[in-house]
Amino acid sequence: MLNFGWGPKHKQRTFDYVPRYYDPVKEELNERLKMLEEKYGEKPDLDAEKMKMRIKAGLRSRGSLDFASRKSAEKNAALKRLMIIIVLVCIFMVIMLSDKFEKMISLMDK
Repeated sequence: MLNFGWGPKHKQRTFDYVPRYYDPVKEELNERLKMLEEKYGEKPDLDAEKMKMRIKAGLRSRGSLDFASRKSAEKNAALKRLMIIIVLVCIFMVIMLSDKFEKMISLMDK
C-alpha cells in the first residue's frame, strides 16, 4: 500500500523478546553463599524470607542422598523383608506340624 501524504508513517513490528535464563545450580549457590555470609559475617536478622531460605535448603539437603547410600538402604530393606518372611514361614510350619494344631481342628469338627 502506498502512503501518500503528510500523515504518520507506520513502523514495522519488531520482535522484542528478552530471554530470561534460569540456572538452578547458580541460584542454589547464591542462596548458600548468602546463608554462609549471614552465619559467619554479621548477625542474621530473623526475617521471614531468610527463614524460608533456610528451611528450603534444609529440606533440599535431606532429600538428596547419593546413589550408593540409597542403593545400600534399598538392599538392607529388601534383606529385612526377606528375613521377616522366612521367620513367619518357619513359625507357620511349626504350628502346622505340631499335634496341638490337629487336636484343635478335631475339637472344632465336633
